[in-house]
Amino acid sequence: RSLVMERILPVSAVILILGLLVAWVITNRLSKPLRQLASAALEIRSGNWNIDIPRHGNDEVGVLAQAFKEMAERMHEVFAQLEQRVAERTQDLERRSNQIQAAAEVARDAAASQELDVLLNRAVNLVRDRFGFYHAGIFLSDARGEYAILRAATGEAGKDMLQREHKLAIGAD
Repeated sequence: RSLVMERILPVSAVILILGLLVAWVITNRLSKPLRQLASAALEIRSGNWNIDIPRHGNDEVGVLAQAFKEMAERMHEVFAQLEQRVAERTQDLERRSNQIQAAAEVARDAAASQELDVLLNRAVNLVRDRFGFYHAGIFLSDARGEYAILRAATGEAGKDMLQREHKLAIGAD
């Protein structure tokens, strides 16, 4: 009995403590990078794309961390592209809405106006104002279809062109 108490029990206790210590180190070495990946995933989910994902060696966890980092970068690129496409489509819809609204106003004025010149002047000013153009003009073709004749225009240059009865040959280069 004294042999058990003097040698086997202390050696067993040391082996047990060493085993627990080795298990704790291994567990900590595996769980720390996994906790970092989980934390990074939560940050990305909340919209923080600029998160540092450290790579821990060339083992499975390191490969997983690298793959996760590359996936996050690609997702960020795709997300940015989608945001850009949404912005472009929103801008396009706004432009089309303005065009439709301008056309509706011209149509309303056309129904109310009996004079073509009044309607054309209202339309050319509406187009210039709605689309932010420096200058706008409306051409109508002559009776024979040979010339497009300026009938309404905005600004000083437009007034000058109207006074000179500016026209363009239809089909000319």
